[in-house]
Amino acid sequence: DRDRNRSRDRDRNRNRSRDRDRDRSRDRDRNRNRDRDRDRNRSRDSNRDRSRDRDSNRDRSRDRVRDRNRDRDRSRSRDSNRDRSRDRDRSRDRDRDRNRDRSRDRNRMASSGAVFGRYNVAIVRNLADSLAEQALRMNKEPEQNVDMKKARQEHKLYTDTLRYQLGLELKELPAVASLPDCVFVEDTAVVCGDTALVSRPGAPSRRPEVP
Repeated sequence: DRDRNRSRDRDRNRNRSRDRDRDRSRDRDRNRNRDRDRDRNRSRDSNRDRSRDRDSNRDRSRDRVRDRNRDRDRSRSRDSNRDRSRDRDRSRDRDRDRNRDRSRDRNRMASSGAVFGRYNVAIVRNLADSLAEQALRMNKEPEQNVDMKKARQEHKLYTDTLRYQLGLELKELPAVASLPDCVFVEDTAVVCGDTALVSRPGAPSRRPEVP
């Protein structure tokens, strides 16, 4: 009986020790799982905080870029408006000076009193393309051909002087290709007052210019 009791005690102690070890192992596993969950939660929170900071930095950077672009656009718009206003003022000043010059020239012409009265109309004729090679000239060398670009510039200066400085109304006749010298319309008639004397050009190529 004593041996049996001892054996039973040993078995009881062994079972108690085994239960205690099992409880300790279960506690260790529970603590390990709890620590792993806590680390996972910390990592998730850290990632969420990093993502939030990254989004916040991106938003702040985007706001800074937007503000910088808005300020640049405002500055450009302000500069553009200032340039337009300055150009408008310059244009207005040029127009005022041009009108003042025209009025002064008109008054000067009106007060000068031309010999045959006051003329209101001037007759001009455009340049024919044949002027370059077929116009009458003393020298017939090819290098002496008329520079049409320069001739058109001079003709425009001539008509602008008649129109804007002298205040005359222009009657512009079309050019005729078969009459290379037709631009010199003043050679075909002399006007005195209300009388016009039609001339007879000496060059045969110019005679068709007059009726």
